[in-house]
Amino acid sequence: MQVQAFHTPGYSETDLAGGIQAVSYNTANATDTQSELGARFDNTQSLGAMTLNIHARAAWAHNWVSGWSVTALFQSAPGAGFTINGIKPPGDSALTTLETELRLNPNWSVAARFDGQFANSLQTYSGTATLRYSW
Repeated sequence: MQVQAFHTPGYSETDLAGGIQAVSYNTANATDTQSELGARFDNTQSLGAMTLNIHARAAWAHNWVSGWSVTALFQSAPGAGFTINGIKPPGDSALTTLETELRLNPNWSVAARFDGQFANSLQTYSGTATLRYSW
């Protein structure tokens, strides 16, 4: 379970020339609660003097989202406001992770990681590679 709270403070401009360029908006709050249900797998193999670690994850994630919009108003022109909508994450998505690490010796290791999130309206991919020296 992961809970995030977002806060946008109120903001107001003043147009010293007396035009309608000044804009203001009230404070806005939003929350995103995400639950995950899935499995993680770990496997360690010995390859002679080296060690290979494999980590995998597959999960279903569900988001409960509230309050992803802010309404702005022009102070000198009542009724000329507009709404700014934030990006709403999909309600349900699949999460994947695959990571491998090869420990070459006690000091050196190399690793690669892939993360993905898949839904009807969203696909996110990320990857990293690491060369590590420890002493």
